[in-house]
Amino acid sequence: PNLTVTPSRDDASECSTRPPSRYYSTLNTPSAISVEGSLILYGTDLDALTKGLEVEAAEVIALLSTPRAQEACQRVGVLPSEISVRQPKEFGRIGDQPARQWLRFNHYEVRRKERLELVLEARNKIIAEHLAEAQSQRYLGKCKQSMAAMEALLEEEARRLERNIRVQLRQQEAADKENELQLEREKMVR
Repeated sequence: PNLTVTPSRDDASECSTRPPSRYYSTLNTPSAISVEGSLILYGTDLDALTKGLEVEAAEVIALLSTPRAQEACQRVGVLPSEISVRQPKEFGRIGDQPARQWLRFNHYEVRRKERLELVLEARNKIIAEHLAEAQSQRYLGKCKQSMAAMEALLEEEARRLERNIRVQLRQQEAADKENELQLEREKMVR
């Protein structure tokens, strides 16, 4: 079931539900054992692990509350509950050995960390995409500004050319009238 820290006569950091001696690690520490390559902690190390998991749980909850992390979970196909931190005591079953509880916990932690890594990679890609999009939007914004400035210059140039053409047209009309008057005078003189 659940592991509880109870002081024994030999060492205050040992747990009273300690497995048989064949599970002890080569570390010869009373607060750690190894089962099939997985490290199992007892006593004060268990307390430290529990506190560490609580801190990590708060960080994961904060991470999962962001829209980009939620989008990353959807892209990868991972449910937020699959990467949530769980305490070792949650893996205990009635009448089960603590070593099995730790094996289940270690298995869950390995898979959880793999999924979390996938979500973080997807989140980083999403952030990179958003940055690239923002930069292109800024570039487009600058292009739009320069296009607007260029358009304003072209409109001003068009107005200036139109004025010049009107002036030239008036001058041409005046010259044509002068020529017609001159032709009429010459006809009268003949």
